[in-house]
Parts: sequence; C-alpha cells; structure tokens
Amino acid sequence: FITSYGTDLHAVLETERHRHIIARHVGVDGFACLIVAYIGFANKHLIAECMTLKRENSSTDEGSLRRIYTYQPRAHQVLLCFFAYQCKNMYDTIVWNDGAIFVAHHILAGLTAWLGMYPGVAGMYGLFFMGISEFSTLFLCLLANFDNDFGVVGLDEAFPTTRIIL
Repeated sequence: FITSYGTDLHAVLETERHRHIIARHVGVDGFACLIVAYIGFANKHLIAECMTLKRENSSTDEGSLRRIYTYQPRAHQVLLCFFAYQCKNMYDTIVWNDGAIFVAHHILAGLTAWLGMYPGVAGMYGLFFMGISEFSTLFLCLLANFDNDFGVVGLDEAFPTTRIIL
C-alpha cells in the first residue's frame, strides 16, 4: 500500500526510496514485532508465576528448574517466529546497509532464539524476552522512520506530532 499509493499522501513520500523505508519499518519490522508480541502476550498465563510480586513456588530450586527445563510449545512458537523475523531483518540490514552493529545484533538475537528452541531450554524466558517485550520494539521500529540515518530524511519535520506521540 505505502509503496504503491503513498506518493500523494505527502511531499516527503514522493521519493520511492522513502516509501520503501516506511514500508520496511512499518509493514515488515513493526508487523513482525506485533505478531511475536501478541503470541507472547496471548500465552502470558504460562509465565504468570514469574510476573507477580507474590512468589511462592518460583523462588525454590524446584521452581527454578521447572522454568529452565520445562518444554513450552508456545514458547517454541514465539522463538521460531522471532528467529524467522531475525533472518528477514538480517537480510534487510545487509541490503539497506544498516551497519555492522545491526548485523551483530541480528546474528546474536537469532542465535539466542535458535538455541532457545532446543526442547527444555528456558522456553519460559523466551515467551517474555522474545515475545511480550517486543511490544516496546514495535515503537522503536516505528520511530526508526524518523531517523535521518536509517529512516526518511525530513519525516520528523513533516510529522513532528506523530514522532512525539510515538
């Protein structure tokens, strides 16, 4: 939608490269973060014992071992989606020449997700750190559009209120 019909929305979007940047950050990165975060949030009941101030069984050795070694199929799903997103984002990082720090980030994040998919390896933590916490990354992906190095030059001046709200 953005790449095809966005030319008439604003003068900043007349450049095809700018439309592709917004499509990447919103349509690919933002949507992927939203999906992974939704799957994690939909399964928050699996990590409810860790997300409370009242910890009865979670601080015992048995509770710790259960969190680390219990296989959670939904956590595997989150980690698989997260790994796929990291692969796609790694490709985009190379194509768009985002820099070595982003390449290293995607390699390490993808490797962490890959290793977390091994049955019985901290799946509960994958639900939170690569699932629910991606809600915050969603806003970073949207804010990336306003960056002069990795986003659309002039977008922050054209839509200052949107940037502040995000």
